[in-house]
Amino acid sequence: LRSSFDSSPPCPARSLSLHQVIRYKLTRREAVTKWRASTGEAGWPEEDRGRSVRVDIFGNLRGKCQVDGSGCNMWHRDIDSVHNAWGNMEAIECSNCGHGIDKHENCGQYPLNEPLKPRHMGSRYEEELNIPGIHKA
Repeated sequence: LRSSFDSSPPCPARSLSLHQVIRYKLTRREAVTKWRASTGEAGWPEEDRGRSVRVDIFGNLRGKCQVDGSGCNMWHRDIDSVHNAWGNMEAIECSNCGHGIDKHENCGQYPLNEPLKPRHMGSRYEEELNIPGIHKA
């Protein structure tokens, strides 16, 4: 993306950010490919409020239930609706079939947030922070 006339070296933070975004997209694509094979669904796992109900509390995309006769073709749990999710066993149980995460296929990590973009060298944090109604004292 650099022109041949640009003699300055590439910004290492920008290069690192580009690699992180590529890794983020590749990880998501691999998990979705496994999820599609497991569930037979087409498309992407649905998301609500920035979180997918097909992702467990540990960030793994979960597929179909491996228990015979359960009839559950994919994991479903809205973690945000579970009170005290880290201390509640309900958070690791599927709301469709009631089986735990160990009984559902693990399709891999499914990151939900893109990596943060790096700040340019020489920029100040205070100058980038533009919140309406907030001013320097």
